[in-house]
Amino acid sequence: MPLATGSPHRFHIPVMGSGFTIDTPIKVAPWGIDSVISLVDDDALEVTRAWYLEHQGAPSSPIRADEPRARQRRVTAWLDLVQDRVDAAFDTIRRGDLRPGSPLRTWFELLPACPARTSFDQAIRDGRLDPPPSLLAFVRPGRVDVNIMTKLDRSLRDDGQPRGADESDAVAALIGFAGSRARGAIVFSAGFNPRLFAALARLPEFRRDHPQRKEVVLKVSDFRSAAVQARYLAKSGIAVDEFRIESPINCGGHAFVSDGRLLGDILQDFVDHLPGLALELAARLGLPADPPPRPPRLTVQGGLGLPGEADLLLRRFDIARTGWGSLFLLVPEVCAVDPATLEKLEAATESEIVLSGASPLGVPFWNLSTSESEQVRQERIAAGHPGSPCFLGHIALEQDPQGRPVCRSSRSWQRATLARIGNTDHPDASAAVAETVARACICYELGGTVRRLYGTGTRPCPPMVCPGPNLAYFPSRATFREMVDHIYGRGAVQVRADRPHFLLKEAMLYLDLLSPAAGTAPRIRIGNPREVRDNVVAGLARYSTWGEPGLSREAEILAARATNLEL
Repeated sequence: MPLATGSPHRFHIPVMGSGFTIDTPIKVAPWGIDSVISLVDDDALEVTRAWYLEHQGAPSSPIRADEPRARQRRVTAWLDLVQDRVDAAFDTIRRGDLRPGSPLRTWFELLPACPARTSFDQAIRDGRLDPPPSLLAFVRPGRVDVNIMTKLDRSLRDDGQPRGADESDAVAALIGFAGSRARGAIVFSAGFNPRLFAALARLPEFRRDHPQRKEVVLKVSDFRSAAVQARYLAKSGIAVDEFRIESPINCGGHAFVSDGRLLGDILQDFVDHLPGLALELAARLGLPADPPPRPPRLTVQGGLGLPGEADLLLRRFDIARTGWGSLFLLVPEVCAVDPATLEKLEAATESEIVLSGASPLGVPFWNLSTSESEQVRQERIAAGHPGSPCFLGHIALEQDPQGRPVCRSSRSWQRATLARIGNTDHPDASAAVAETVARACICYELGGTVRRLYGTGTRPCPPMVCPGPNLAYFPSRATFREMVDHIYGRGAVQVRADRPHFLLKEAMLYLDLLSPAAGTAPRIRIGNPREVRDNVVAGLARYSTWGEPGLSREAEILAARATNLEL
């Protein structure tokens, strides 16, 4: 079902990396589609803002990193520009007519089957060229949503001294979004951050009585995490509008590998327990229990690739929308991907999209092994200089002996760590060395394509890419129209015949981690192997009862294989 606050589209484009969706709302929101900008890399936001201002002939006033409240102001300035561009493009579309090839007609042609599309089709059959007011009432822009990864909340300056109040990375970005003209939601990912949530509660833009309220979305991978965070926020007077459920492993970027419970079981938890949680949240917010409160809407993302897969979720679990991420990396009209990186993505195979130890956070991270960032990392190791120069420091969350913040991907941290391993009787020195030098610069080099496309005159930055494993089954780029038509089942982009159902792929990824012959990176730690296996088997057994073509019988076969896996 469509969201009450948005357009009739049934999908959104999730955040991808720190830069791939940096200007995606400018490209898709006029057509009614929601998308998400990462607020990690304010340097990339400022680089992109300068490029847009230059190309529209507008005066530019750079916000230098050493200026007061620079991060907050950069976020606000970029989001204001984005919303202004969206509004201008949308206004042009809405003032059009329904002649063949017109932007307004295209707006409706992009829609799925829904009341808006039905009304449009009737107007065309009636020979209408001027849209009636009843039809224009459906025409709304997509949202400009933003993402904050809650773990990335650096609170120390480069010299080790604490930052001022509300100047930690995540809090400053949140305040920047709150003060912007962007109409959308804040999407929190990666768990609980009391300092960030306390700041949220102080900002009037997120209160229920604000006339232009910005929504709150929690990206989670299980019901327990969703409930804990929502209860905490409700106690502070903040309502959660959406739980954005993501596969713990079959996704791009960081993979918060869990205990092996599959997406179908996780979604069933929400179906079973969300009504009760909604009553509890309403009580904490001081809302009446009669009529029963509307629970937070559910959206799902992670590995989707075929329209039937999305339809299954929409039908079985009453999902509001599905998120389609990595496939849009193949759509240069939508994502910030430079031509050289796009060619690497088109050619990527399963063995080249690896679950790696590249993240300095110590969380498994999907990484394209053929990216320029990975090539440069290997060259540094071969030259005897592992580690990256630390230009931004957003993941400098530890302290060196002098008390200065340091990142595990940095040259200084890796040099010190390797020396410590060499000077001690380490029980597994080779593995410790491999784990140390595997870490890459994900806060600067994930914005490499942005800097290549928009950053004339900036320092070189080898692009890193973090697609989900699903991308390997889609070997060629597509246009925006082709991808939207593919999502809605009106046409097909090229897809390999051997691609497994996305729910089965998730189970396969867990089994690969459990198998001694797994091609995944070493040192990817999971929980109790037997518990993981048993949860995977139980989830597959449930899929086998659904009677879904292309899923149920294959789930039964895979469950038998998993049952016989020796641990």
